[in-house]
Amino acid sequence: MCQKERKNLFYPIFQKYNCSMLKSINRLILSLIMMATGQCFAQEGPNIKFKNYGIPEGLSMSTVFDIAQTSDGYIWVATADGLNRFDGYEFKVYKNIPKDKNSLQENYITALETDDKGNLWVGTNGGFLGCFNTKTQKYIRKPLLIQDGKQNSSNITDIFWDKERYIWVGTEANGLIRIDSNSLYNYTTKNSNLSSDYVLNIHKELGSNNLWLGVFNGLNCLNYSNLTIKDKVLLSGGSVLDITQRGDTLIASTQENGRFLFVDDKRISMSEFDQTMAIMDFHIDRNGNEWLGLFKEGLKVHLPTGKYLEFKHSTSKRNSLVNDVVLKIFEDKTGNIWIGTLSGLSLYSPIIYQFGQIGAQNGNITGLLDENVYYVYESLQGDIWFCTYNGGISKLNLKTKKVINYDISNTKGLANNSTNSLLQEDLDNYWVGSANGGLYLFNEKKKEFKEIQFETTPAY
Repeated sequence: MCQKERKNLFYPIFQKYNCSMLKSINRLILSLIMMATGQCFAQEGPNIKFKNYGIPEGLSMSTVFDIAQTSDGYIWVATADGLNRFDGYEFKVYKNIPKDKNSLQENYITALETDDKGNLWVGTNGGFLGCFNTKTQKYIRKPLLIQDGKQNSSNITDIFWDKERYIWVGTEANGLIRIDSNSLYNYTTKNSNLSSDYVLNIHKELGSNNLWLGVFNGLNCLNYSNLTIKDKVLLSGGSVLDITQRGDTLIASTQENGRFLFVDDKRISMSEFDQTMAIMDFHIDRNGNEWLGLFKEGLKVHLPTGKYLEFKHSTSKRNSLVNDVVLKIFEDKTGNIWIGTLSGLSLYSPIIYQFGQIGAQNGNITGLLDENVYYVYESLQGDIWFCTYNGGISKLNLKTKKVINYDISNTKGLANNSTNSLLQEDLDNYWVGSANGGLYLFNEKKKEFKEIQFETTPAY
């Protein structure tokens, strides 16, 4: 017997299986999850469901400041009381351990970033910086010295890895810090053209030598050629909390008055979204939908059609947004949208939502029997299979958009409806792993599950 560790929300591997029985390892390509979705919102509006995570689900603290995903598929969540790693099933929490130099310096995690080596960079309250090696599972504390040679004590607001040579760190009161393998440099209002020592956001402009900084009083631009700050746009009462890019245009969102600042070919323009709303985070997903995280106003999503959708918390709806103070919006490698809020974490999965809605459009079939999907798999025939928490297995035909469910009510041999893994043996047969540790061979034509019995040898 052999085991593999669960690593990704949509690709947990068999917890236990007989390796000799699995004759061929079929392709598990992350991009296939998104191939049928087209647009993120097939059905616009109120029926969209979020899966919510909080302290009862294992999150160490409900306030979420940042979210990242490392190359091994894990989702990392920065909270006010610990660093959380999510594998699709459960959270593992990392905290400071007194007298342990290989643990976090501080539990109040404010910023996360990943690099090309699979490392996770961690910034905290109190100005501490560290690097978590996901391969060795070791955390290395990084000294962060400022202009006077002292250790930085100002809270870290953002971390950015520029894919070239530098790690950039923004702070609340000590400006911008540039780190490479051999040196460290601190930009402040005293030694540079930085307009404020409160740096909230860092963004490298694609196709240019510009590094844009969202600061307390506007927007600053650093030139990569000479590593100096060359331009700045000052805003009255308009801290820039987020910077993103749409084509050649930079979009900066502000904390106050709901304003967007557009920087396009050295031309700067401004538009008002809603003067009553503070835009805490802004994200453009792979389908062109614009997500706005608002303070006390939930989420607004601007569709390519020009229409806005609005999502807020509702005490009467279990799958509504977990909280209306949205602090972070993050899109993972499979297109899932993670929303960090003041009181928990919400997950919107386009593929599960869209596939679930397909059934509702067809009177003669049903959708997925359970919204809790443990595993997604593409068969040789091009069908998408789902393993669910309490709905057996389901098959989606991408051409007909029809869903067929197989559970204990319409098949033989399945002991319960909780399934968590699937692998195709041939055109008609599939290996199915159950949540209780059992393994079945499912014949689709016969609608029959055959449980595989293992011989065990006593250990002496």
